[in-house]
Amino acid sequence: FALAVAFAVLTSVMVCFLRRCTVRGNDESCRFIVRRAILVMQNSMAMAFAWSMLYAAKWVSSTPRMTSFLGSPNTISSRIVLALAISLFAFVLTRALALIVDMESTGEDADEALFSLIMALGLLVGFSWEQAFDAGLEAISTETAHPRLMQL
Repeated sequence: FALAVAFAVLTSVMVCFLRRCTVRGNDESCRFIVRRAILVMQNSMAMAFAWSMLYAAKWVSSTPRMTSFLGSPNTISSRIVLALAISLFAFVLTRALALIVDMESTGEDADEALFSLIMALGLLVGFSWEQAFDAGLEAISTETAHPRLMQL
């Protein structure tokens, strides 16, 4: 989870840096390239946050205490439970972040950084459900006459 928090902080830093980014001189194309590079880095950090959180949650679900309750973390049911838990976590955190954004005491930089984290949480939910549906498709395709064709 520490790595995911580090990526979330880096995402926020990239947002603040993007808002303050200015390139000296009058070269408009250079300014566009620098801003675009910072935006790509911001989105990369947000995606790394989502992947780190997903695999940290999957790692927690593979601990002995959780496997005695859910079974193997690679089964369909455990992936669906993990996706539901991540969805609930993301909903609660998104709501809390939205309440913070609505406060008058937060500035534009903070609001923009929180919006970026909310979008990263959306990626996290999407990644978790994609893995759950992928496991379901794999299980269904093994029951057909042409499993490889069904997985396409």
